[in-house]
Amino acid sequence: MMVDNQTHLAFAYKLLDLCQCDADASIYSLLPSIDYNTTYLKGIYAHCLQNLPNIVDCGIEIFTQINKKKNSRNSFEYLMIKKEKDNFINQFSVFNDLFIKNRQSKISSDLKGAVLSYLSHIYLDCFNRPVQFFIPDSTLCSGQWEMWNSFDYLKFMKNISNNNFMISLRNNLINSDIWQTKIGLDNISYSIYKRLTKEEFKKKKLDPLSMIKALVIRIGEFAKPIAPYEVVDHAVRVIVRHMNIDYYLKVDRELEFCKRFEQEFGKIIKKLSQ
Repeated sequence: MMVDNQTHLAFAYKLLDLCQCDADASIYSLLPSIDYNTTYLKGIYAHCLQNLPNIVDCGIEIFTQINKKKNSRNSFEYLMIKKEKDNFINQFSVFNDLFIKNRQSKISSDLKGAVLSYLSHIYLDCFNRPVQFFIPDSTLCSGQWEMWNSFDYLKFMKNISNNNFMISLRNNLINSDIWQTKIGLDNISYSIYKRLTKEEFKKKKLDPLSMIKALVIRIGEFAKPIAPYEVVDHAVRVIVRHMNIDYYLKVDRELEFCKRFEQEFGKIIKKLSQ
């Protein structure tokens, strides 16, 4: 079973807002689900690095009618997103009506927001099942192995299919104090303090591009054994190159947030799984 799309939308929305991105890019967190209803590479095709750039580009074109790239209209991803477009937009509208009331929304065409939203889906999936993100460079599976070993995993998978369980999980995720966490001088390790300037600590929001890199790094560290450096480095390069980023991205604050989120979300899952 998979985390439901409303929960993916909620996580993407909160993460985008935390990173100064247009939160209406949260709809792109639904794109990895195009492989759920297929027998061909189910749960893999849209969850691996190799296909991420094309799927995001097709999504932007189909949702916004902005053709930034020359997308193949006969590709699996283009045809599936086109087929699911109305369903995705409806789910996006339902989420807005439930959680972001009295707010006009327009689907964003921002590439960095779309990529961050897309990656948020894969990152969150690592909490409920093993994900082979680094195919074809590596077949290693990323997941929360220690957490799964700490409780009845099969019972947890059954719970995910229960609507009441998912509502509780989603509400705990949205209302968690983690979203108010400040990564500042008073609550970080000395090693991070040494690497960053005071100006960087004064920033209230996290950086979306750095968060994209941080998510890829963490997905690599979720693997068992941990994904080799060259595999993760190549994944980061593929994504930043796709976004035409040609400068080094510091990820200290963003990695710190991810680690704190993982601890908090893990506690939520364990509590609800008792």
